[in-house]
Amino acid sequence: MRHEIILLALLLFILALGLSLHRVYLGRIKARVMETAGSDFGEEDLKSILHMPQGSNFNTAMLSCWSLYFVALVFLYFLTPQIFPSWNYFRLSTVASSYFGPIILASGTVVITGAAAFNIPKIYRYYEIGKDQKEMMVILVPVLLLISLACSLYTGIIYPDTNISFWNLGYAALFLGQMLLLLPVFSGFAGGMR
Repeated sequence: MRHEIILLALLLFILALGLSLHRVYLGRIKARVMETAGSDFGEEDLKSILHMPQGSNFNTAMLSCWSLYFVALVFLYFLTPQIFPSWNYFRLSTVASSYFGPIILASGTVVITGAAAFNIPKIYRYYEIGKDQKEMMVILVPVLLLISLACSLYTGIIYPDTNISFWNLGYAALFLGQMLLLLPVFSGFAGGMR
């Protein structure tokens, strides 16, 4: 198995782990509240109690970052023909040869992953995220994802040549961007309940 497929599995595993830890985090809080309050209540009641506004600028930035994350992921894996030879972008010759080909691919990705990109940032409303952490996320995540996109575009431009260094840099930037996007979940889970 190619190492790129293993690295893709790692990205998907970390994403699934983050979303699972979020569910466990909410379950732990619900169990603790039920112990102390002695009454049963639904998940929606719990979510309304825990809801912390993060600010519209932060919410918009994270929505954009998650959309950009999915675009960077698709570009990294489908603009590199050697990874998925039967499913890569260059098999769509009309799109690939078009001046607006990458924009069409990005737009299609945003449409397909739109529900996930819109819903995943909603998890932030249940975590205490400090100003410094927000600033770090808002500044660094787009930069890292744009680095990944630039590396992917470069590997697409030089096709059929390859440059594994650019692919590795694109992957590393994507990985770090994903870790920063999930940082509130990991730190909230590790820090226990508020």
